[in-house]
Formats: sequence, structure tokens, C-alpha cells
Amino acid sequence: MTTQAALSWLANSFRREDAVALSQTLLSDLSLSDVQQLRRELQSTSFETITSNVEREGLYSDDPRTNELEASIVRDYFRYLREHDTPPDRGDDTPLARLKRDFKNFDGLTQRLADFYKIPSSDWLSFAVKQQCAHLLKRAGEVDRVAGSGITTISEAAARLLKVLLLTTQSFTQVRINEASPSVVLRASTAFSNANQLFRTYYRVNSMHLFTSVVQPLWALPSLLDKIPKAEAVEYRYWMGRYKLSNGNIHHARELLLLSFKNCHNRSKNKRVIFIYLACASILCGYNPSPALLSAFNLRDQFGPIILHLRRGDAAALRQHLDLWMEWFAMKNILFILREKLDPLVWCTVFKKVALITDKEGYQTKSPELKVPLASIAVALQMSYRDASYDMDDAETIAACLMDQGYLRGGLVHSTNSINRLRVMAPTTNSSLTQFNTTPD
Repeated sequence: MTTQAALSWLANSFRREDAVALSQTLLSDLSLSDVQQLRRELQSTSFETITSNVEREGLYSDDPRTNELEASIVRDYFRYLREHDTPPDRGDDTPLARLKRDFKNFDGLTQRLADFYKIPSSDWLSFAVKQQCAHLLKRAGEVDRVAGSGITTISEAAARLLKVLLLTTQSFTQVRINEASPSVVLRASTAFSNANQLFRTYYRVNSMHLFTSVVQPLWALPSLLDKIPKAEAVEYRYWMGRYKLSNGNIHHARELLLLSFKNCHNRSKNKRVIFIYLACASILCGYNPSPALLSAFNLRDQFGPIILHLRRGDAAALRQHLDLWMEWFAMKNILFILREKLDPLVWCTVFKKVALITDKEGYQTKSPELKVPLASIAVALQMSYRDASYDMDDAETIAACLMDQGYLRGGLVHSTNSINRLRVMAPTTNSSLTQFNTTPD
């Protein structure tokens, strides 16, 4: 392919507003014979000549500003091809140095594309922007792998992608979101796609705390999730569910993960990945997955004993199981949330069993005369933890903690060392857990 032919092809892509053709050109395989021919011709031509050829090709658009931005994309694309894998006049020429120069030029091309995407009439460019950003992260990862130290380049690429995300969402107003016009849906699709790429990147580099910077620009857009491609909506809800789960917003996490699970194709390998976190959130909310469902995803060994020990109120066995599967739960990033949230559920089971043994009828009828001795609860805690050091003070402290969190209702009476009118609240109706903000955490 000659320079003139490439110019004509790119110009036609802009005139036809063909994002697919433009993306295929910008991301074409550099080993193809046509691209190799174009590279040789560009390398034998000065960049000043290339620039004048781009300008001489003619207007890509009737608007001078648009035409200038389109021409800058073409120029940066030619620069990227011309300097790819080309030794510099002086300086470092190692494979890593070449990769870094290649990434720098590709990053410059991505910036030009993002500048063009600022124009309100450039909605058609959404597909090309998504593909370009995905390849930018891929190339950044290659640089860091070759460098073998740190995550400098991929962090730089993620910062660039975050700017593109902010750029994509800043033009949204509530009126435009409610209208859900085709142009708004196109840009929303780009925003959610970029967000998913950032989620994957931050997770890979162990920086999930940066999820907040991605969530904030998108907090007003959930109403558009049903308008964008289903695959993007499924992935976004999955990452948001994990984000909420890690922040302790269990019920909201379960809602998001449940939607993601239901909309994920049954044959997708991601179905099991989603279900791991859905099962975790569901158990903590009091919704226990059936043994058949756990077996279907080969997760019965991991979560089955948790459900069993919770029902029995066996804290020692539960801790032993978590220790046994510690490496697996830690790898899935749910070990800490399980350790934190399962203890109150075990305590609830212990308190309920003691109340039923003390006065079954009084507990079931919510009798105001129901009194549960703290001494009985202390004995039950000793049996649950296989630890004889638990006493009435521990039982009182745990009861106060459960009442504060909304798991338990009743009144502590010090004169009788008992809990009057004790009532254990189900996690599914726990108001302290079901409340969540509509704005990002």
C-alpha cells in the first residue's frame, strides 16, 4: 500500500464516519505485506513531506476544527508506523527502549483520537476509541513485562484511559440520560467499556482501591446499562458487585452480582467466576445457595461447610474450614470479608438456639416475659468456640455488639444478668445492611 492509497483510505473512513474501518487501519497488524510496504515508503520520506502530503490530501470535513483533528490523527498514525522498530539516530536501542518508543507513539495516537472524541458530533467514533484504549493497555502491559520491574507503564496507560472516561461522561446531563438517544447510548457504551478495562487493570495490579476513581464519573448512568451491549453491562455489574462487596455493602453487592449472573450466558466460563462472589454475598445476606447449585459450579467443598457450620452455630469448625481453604479464599479476595462478617452470623445462631432452649414458646410468640440468661449464652459460646475462657462479660459484649449492628433486639438487664425480650433478626431484614447510598461509596 502506498502513502497516497493509505491517505485516501483514511480520508474515506472519516467521510463515511466508518469507525470499524478506521479502527482496523489504526490497529492493523504491522507484519502484513501492505503495511510493511507503507512503512518502507514512510521511512524513506521526511516527516515534513509526510505532513504536507496529509494537508494536501484535502478536507476530511467541512469544519476546519474537525478537519485539523482528523489530519492530526493521520499524521500521528504515520509517525507511529514510520518509527516502529526503527533504530534511533542516537541513544538506547535495546528491545525495551524500542517498546517504550513504540508505546509513546501509540499513546500519542490515542490522545489525538481522544481529542477528536471531544467534538459532540463524533459519537460515531465510539467503537474506534474503545478498541484503541484496549490496545493501549495491552501494549503498556507488554512494556512492563519486558521491563520486569513495577507497573509504571500500565499505570500511565490507566491514567490516560481514566481521562478518556472522564471526557466521555462529562457531556452527559440528566436530560440527555433520560432521553437515551442513540448518540448518548454510544457514548455510554464507550464509558462502560473503558470502565471495565480500568477495573480489569486495577485488579491485575492489585489496586482495587482505585475503583472509586472509576465509579464516580459513572454514578448517574446505571439507567443506561440496559441500553448498552449485554456483555459490557454484565461485566460492569460484576466489577461493581465486587467493589461493593469489598466495601462491606453486602446487600447492594448481591443485587448487582445477581443481575450480572442472570444476564450472563449459561455457556460462558465467566458464569462460575460471577457465582463465586454471588455465593459469598448471598451467604452473608442470609440467602444460602442450594447444594445442587453449588455442585453445578464445583463450589460445594468451598461454601457447603460454611452454610452447615453457620446453621449449627459451630464457630470453631467454621474457622477451621476457612483456615483449610485460606489460600483459595485469599486468591479470590473474599477471605477478609468472610472472616469479618461470618462471626456475627454465628453469634446470631448461638443466641437463637439458647433462646429456643430456654423458652421455645416464649421466643416463638415474642413474649415480653422472655428472659435469656447470659450465663447460658456464655456456656453456648464456650461450646461453639471450643474455648472455656468465654464468660458472661464476653456474652454481654457480644450481645451489645449484635444489638448495635441490628442483628439482635432486646434489653440487657444487669440486675438479673439476662437479656429480656431477645429477638434475633434475620440478615435478610437487617436494616443496617440493606441501606446503601445511591452515590459512590
